[in-house]
Amino acid sequence: MSTEKVDRMKRLETLLMQEFNTQLSRETYNQNLNGIITIVGVKISKDLKQARVFYSFMGDDNAREDAKQLLSEMKKEIGANLRKRVHLKRIPSFIFEFDNTPEKAAEVETVFAKLEREKKRREEK
Repeated sequence: MSTEKVDRMKRLETLLMQEFNTQLSRETYNQNLNGIITIVGVKISKDLKQARVFYSFMGDDNAREDAKQLLSEMKKEIGANLRKRVHLKRIPSFIFEFDNTPEKAAEVETVFAKLEREKKRREEK
């Protein structure tokens, strides 16, 4: 793939990510969702037919399942809204995938903080 095509694909992925987050903030505002959904990335296939949409969720496990269900239910509505706002020949179909990177990062941060506290405790002795 040429550099120009790669740049265009990255711009399109960024645009879709921004649009998803904008729409989700509007759509989930009125939902009884005990947490926050954030779209953290979009990866579009080379033929532009599919987009893997990676999301994170801050909340408990039960609410995470509710968020997954909500995203699934909103696919068509989000696609219709994107057709109005983004001028593309074809809007890709969406596959939502949970991304636990923020959770893993928080776990690593907790381990580092614990190690730092232990180190300070040893230095004080």
